[in-house]
Amino acid sequence: MAPTQMSFDLIDAFAEPGCPVCRLTLTAISRYIATVDYELANDPEYREIILPAWGFCSTHAHQWLREGHLLGVALVYSHVLHDVRPIIDAAGSRTPWRSLRPKSDDRLRPAERCRICTHRDEVERAIVATLGDGFTRRQIDFDAAFAQSDGLCLSHLRLALGMLSDAAVSAKLRQATVAHQERLSVHLREIVRKHDYRFREEPSGEERGAAVRAVEHVVGLPGIGDSNR
Repeated sequence: MAPTQMSFDLIDAFAEPGCPVCRLTLTAISRYIATVDYELANDPEYREIILPAWGFCSTHAHQWLREGHLLGVALVYSHVLHDVRPIIDAAGSRTPWRSLRPKSDDRLRPAERCRICTHRDEVERAIVATLGDGFTRRQIDFDAAFAQSDGLCLSHLRLALGMLSDAAVSAKLRQATVAHQERLSVHLREIVRKHDYRFREEPSGEERGAAVRAVEHVVGLPGIGDSNR
């Protein structure tokens, strides 16, 4: 099977810092938000579709605010507020106000999942499948490019190990993860050492930014969402 555009996108992402699956997923999310902004927010049928989810989750609603147009946000969330009002009126009506242990009212929760989260999950699986295919086809440029990357964040490593059945591919992904973690650990120890008063005057070196890289390795790049999903 010939390489797909996603294969080439992955090779490009390998050259960037951080998890390549995160990077391509975030690009896909931004494209989805742009589509919502320019095509879907003004569509009454689409607004009805996302209404049970109360628009989007916190991560993606705030991303829409940053990247999108206020008109689309206003159209969608005025619809959401109108729909939520009777739920608020009914919420807690059967809960004694003097309860010793306050209980949450499940009516004040979205009935469905954020559509962008669902899209994100689909994109992640497609990227991981392409990643596995790139290795099994034994493209020299694919393997060489991946060897220079930071490997996968822990969330996407977990996804890949669950999806890909090729033992050699799984081993390669684990080895890349461990190698990246060893480099991070060296840099983190250097950060700790240089915070000792005896070494504070030493200039920063390769350890610069390692704390950020370590967090992103564990939870994914900013905006990717819940790493425990």
